[in-house]
Amino acid sequence: MKKIQITDIKNITDKPLYILIAGAIGSGKSTVVSKYLSDFNIVDPDIFTMQLGRGVYDDKHVATSMAMTKATVLSLLKGDESFIQQGTSANLQSSLNKMMNAKKNGFTTILLYVDTPLEKSIENVTNRTDRNNIPSYKVERTHNGALLTYQVLTDTVEDMSRVIPSLQSTLLTMEAAQALTDYTIHYKNSY
Repeated sequence: MKKIQITDIKNITDKPLYILIAGAIGSGKSTVVSKYLSDFNIVDPDIFTMQLGRGVYDDKHVATSMAMTKATVLSLLKGDESFIQQGTSANLQSSLNKMMNAKKNGFTTILLYVDTPLEKSIENVTNRTDRNNIPSYKVERTHNGALLTYQVLTDTVEDMSRVIPSLQSTLLTMEAAQALTDYTIHYKNSY
């Protein structure tokens, strides 16, 4: 795996790209994507949730939006167009499976980790007008989960006790998990 800058994405290969976004709720993932990667097809469960709620983010639509996201991604993986799968990537096992599916379908894989201090992510969520009712413990949980996903895929993990169950459930070794990622980007969000 090779570390690159976000501005290098468009020039790394002629193969289709699968870009998996990782970062806490409120970390600025959508802002980073719109600033640097707006010309890519973006699959974002939050957009589906807003559509289902007719412009209002309602938690009752999250399960359906996740199913819509999964169906859209599976369809895109059958093609040859680059795309971004946005979300927190806080579930390591799920993130490993996503990268595995992309690799199996011939995509070059990129993990884009949006690194924002936890306190700033919580502040951002509190200041949102569309959904400021997300409790800080959920922001913290996604912050820690996204960081773990990034650490596993970049061989910088410090506490293996959280990693071993996910690796076992996907039948991957640490080296095999890291081989799923062709490129990584560590975007430090300074706001």
